[in-house]
Amino acid sequence: MNRTDDRKGLENGFADEIGKKIILCVVVIVAFWAVIGIAFYYIGKDQTQRYAAMFQEKAEITKDDGIPETVNFDALHKISGDAVAWIYAPDSEINYVIAQTDNNRYYLDNQINGGFSMGGTIFVNSDNHADLSDWNTIIYGHYMKNGMMFGSIKNYDSQDYYEKHPVMYLYTPGHRFRLELIAAYTTWLTDASYCVPKTVKGRDKIVENAKKQSLFTSDVTVENDDKLVTLSTCPDDFFD
Repeated sequence: MNRTDDRKGLENGFADEIGKKIILCVVVIVAFWAVIGIAFYYIGKDQTQRYAAMFQEKAEITKDDGIPETVNFDALHKISGDAVAWIYAPDSEINYVIAQTDNNRYYLDNQINGGFSMGGTIFVNSDNHADLSDWNTIIYGHYMKNGMMFGSIKNYDSQDYYEKHPVMYLYTPGHRFRLELIAAYTTWLTDASYCVPKTVKGRDKIVENAKKQSLFTSDVTVENDDKLVTLSTCPDDFFD
C-alpha cells in the first residue's frame, strides 16, 4: 500500500469504525468574550509559545510532505487524560493539542499539564462527545494578535486566503481527518452553529445558516453522514 493509501486509511479509520466521517469544518469567528471575558492577547505570548513547543515535542509528531501524519497520544495522555485530539492548519500557527473536561472554563487559562497560561488550551465543548461523533463538534480557542491559538482564523474574511488554505487536519488517537472549510463569519453565541443537533436535519440547518453568512464562498457540499466541526474564537475588531 502506498503512502496515499495509508493516508486515506487514517482519514477513513473513524468512518470504518462507526460508519460515519468528518470531512467538513465550519469556521466561525464569534464574540466568545460574551461568556468567558476578553482574551488578554497582549500578555502571555512567550508563555504560550513555550507551552506550544513543549507539547509539540511531547506529541512526537511525524510528517509526510510537511503535513503531520501521526501524533503520539500515549505520550500526551501521560501528561493528561484530557488530551482528546490535535489540530493542524497548514501555513499558520495552528498546531496544538485539544483538551476536554467537564466544563468550558478550566482550559480558558490552563494547559493540560495544569500550568497557568493566559493563552489557555484549545478545547472541545463539554457537551460534545470526545470521539467527535456528534453532528456538530464545537472547539474553542483564544484569539491572539500574534497569530497563535486561533488568531489566524480572522484571515478567513478573505476569499483569497480561503482559497490558499481550504483545509485543516484533525487527529484523534489512531485517526487523521481532513477538514474541508465551508464558512467563516462573525456572530453571537445564540447562533445555530453553537447547537449540537441530534439529527441530520439539525446539521443541515447549521450548514444553511453558515453559508448564508459566510465571508468566503466554498463549493464544499455536505452529504450523507458528514459531520461538522465548528471552530470558535474572538473577533479581532473587539481589540483594535
